[in-house]
Amino acid sequence: MNKRVLLLLILIVFSKVFYAQAKLSVYSEVSIVTAGSGSELYEAFGHSAIRVKDPLLKLDIIYNYGIFDFNAPNFYSNFAQGKMYYKLERYPFKYFLRSYQLEKRWVKQQVLNLNQAEKQAFFMYLENNALPKNATYLYDPFFNNCATILRDITTSILKDKVNFNTASLENGKTLRELMNAEITHNTWGNFGINLIAGTILDKKRTPLEYMYLPDYVFKNFKNATIEIEGAQKPFVKKEETLLNYKEIKSKTSFLNPILVFSAFAILVFFITYKDIKKKKEPKV
Repeated sequence: MNKRVLLLLILIVFSKVFYAQAKLSVYSEVSIVTAGSGSELYEAFGHSAIRVKDPLLKLDIIYNYGIFDFNAPNFYSNFAQGKMYYKLERYPFKYFLRSYQLEKRWVKQQVLNLNQAEKQAFFMYLENNALPKNATYLYDPFFNNCATILRDITTSILKDKVNFNTASLENGKTLRELMNAEITHNTWGNFGINLIAGTILDKKRTPLEYMYLPDYVFKNFKNATIEIEGAQKPFVKKEETLLNYKEIKSKTSFLNPILVFSAFAILVFFITYKDIKKKKEPKV
C-alpha cells in the first residue's frame, strides 16, 4: 500500500478515536447551520446541518445528514417518494462552507445557548451517530430528512428543557402549501413532486411539522427558548451570516408544464373537432 494512503487512513482513524474521546472546552460551540436553496431540484429547499467548534481542541466539524448518491437509478422519483437511504458524514467545516461559496448560496449559523454538559451531550450523540454502523438512515422528504433530524436530535437530548414557541407561526398549513412556496410554480420540479407525493401533502400540519424545511428549522430555533436555572432564555445565543448571497430561485423553462399541457389540450381539441366535422359531412 502507498505510504501516503496508509498515513491518511491512520490519521482518519486516529481523528475519529480522538474526537470520540474528546472533552469539549468552555470555548466550544454547537450551532445549527442553514443554507439557502440551490439550482437543482434536490437543493430547492435549502439545507440544514450541525456544527461543533472548539478552538482550544482545534476542532471544527460539520455533521451533514444530507449525503446521498444522486447518480443512483430513478433518483428524482425516489427522492420525491422518500425511497432512498441517506448518510451522515462528518468532515471539516471549511469544506462545507467552501462548497456553498462556490455555488453562491447563503449560509447562516445559530449558536445554541447550551451549558457545558449539554454541548458535550450533543457532541457525543453526533459522534456516535457518525459511526459506520449508525450513519445510514431511510430518508423521507417530509418526515425524516436533514432538517427534521436536527429537531429530533435536539428534543432527544434536551427533552422538555427546550420549548419551540410556535405561536408566531401560522398553524394548519399543508405540506403542499409549504412546498409550493419553496419551489417556483409552473416548473417541472413543482409539478413532479405535487404529482408523485399525492394526498399526503394535503393534511394540515403543526409548525413543528413544518421543520422538514430548513427555513422553518431556522425560524423555529430562532423563536425557541431553553430553561436555564429555572428561567426561560433564548435558545439561540448568537446568529451569524457566514455567506451572504441572494436566494436562488428555480426558473420556469420555455417548455413548462402549463405550455406543454395547454398545447396538448389544443391538439386534442383540434383532432376531436376535425373528427366530429368529418362525421357530419354528407356522403356523396
